[in-house]
Amino acid sequence: MALLSVVTRPFLCRPSNLQKNWDSFLSLRAYGVHFSGQRLSIGSFQKRGRATRSSPVQFPRHATQLFTSQAPERVARSITQWHPPTDQDMWEQPVLIMGAGHIGRRVALVWASALRPVTVYDISKNALRSSTEYITDNLAKYCLEHGTHPGPVHFTSDLREATTAGKRHGLKLDFSAAHDTEPKSTRKKGPWMVIECLPENLSLKIAALAEIERLLPENCIIASNSSSLMTSEMAPHLQNPGHLINTHYYIPPRNVMVEVMSSSHTYEGIFPFLTREMKNMGLTPMVVPPGVQSQGFIFNRIWAACKRETLAVLQEGVGQPAEIDALFRDFFHAEKGPCERMDEVGLDVVANVEEHYIEQRSELARSGEKPLEWLKKTYVGRGDLGEKSGDGLYTWEEREALKAKHKREKFPEVEEALGA
Repeated sequence: MALLSVVTRPFLCRPSNLQKNWDSFLSLRAYGVHFSGQRLSIGSFQKRGRATRSSPVQFPRHATQLFTSQAPERVARSITQWHPPTDQDMWEQPVLIMGAGHIGRRVALVWASALRPVTVYDISKNALRSSTEYITDNLAKYCLEHGTHPGPVHFTSDLREATTAGKRHGLKLDFSAAHDTEPKSTRKKGPWMVIECLPENLSLKIAALAEIERLLPENCIIASNSSSLMTSEMAPHLQNPGHLINTHYYIPPRNVMVEVMSSSHTYEGIFPFLTREMKNMGLTPMVVPPGVQSQGFIFNRIWAACKRETLAVLQEGVGQPAEIDALFRDFFHAEKGPCERMDEVGLDVVANVEEHYIEQRSELARSGEKPLEWLKKTYVGRGDLGEKSGDGLYTWEEREALKAKHKREKFPEVEEALGA
């Protein structure tokens, strides 16, 4: 796979998106966002209008296609303890974000906001381009608002490069060791933490984490951003599940809460260290008690029940999407109702998550199976997936009218979390 590389210059920053703030512009000019590989044009932007059914970026069915076959292999090992990285380690070694999608780019922005290096890995040039634009437009502004400074952000589609980091030179990272054919290159420092932000598919996540684990430093934390899948389901497939942990981000930086849960094997020392670092990044970790495993963690269990009953009301013909959302907004003073949010997430994703809940919790089958089958037959099976395909529970025209209504009511536009 060809190495993707882009160098983002300050002139690519859109002053309008930075609210014409000259300080923000100078901050980005000073610190920059750096990329490497083939030069790629980032000046084109997607036109607004109705989405097409072919527009979403599709991940391969087999997760092993996500990775380059030339990546160096590490020798299998069994580590019995974990040592927290030092401040110097976190200055030199990046946080690696697997997946440059809607949530991955936002998680990358937060971790890059305090002079910390970040690497974003994805095989999709479109995802990397879109992520580049998002971080270029928002990182300096975010840092200015929080009194911090941006760190170097590196984007790549080369897995060897993503898992290798040499000595840091000022505000850049040296990735030359990734292309060194000598065996010693495998001993170079890589990321101190990986945050997996892939689609909500258990087999995909298992294959991806098992593959990348072989290439990571022995002390690297492996965090999954899954919204409903427990890392205890992934742990049996890893060489060292003690490094594995759930860290469920919502829509950062708008939402600062992060749910943290053990893989049932996670080393105890990771919890106090990681929660402290999250707080340093302006995040608020919510830790599920050790020894407790919860499908959907905390909030998503509550949200799942709301989605399930909403689908049941629709399936039984009790109410329409607009009526349900109007009642929800009026009662909770919310900006959006459950039907609009499910359309934004993607009805196929909603169906997959609900199906997994039913598989793991048999008591949900009685109330959840009929609405799930109705959703699949009425919408998913016909390709009506919500915002990413055009029509869903709402038609595209109805959703555009809702967006205009939100704008009039001064609700902020929010890009929803895929997999929620």
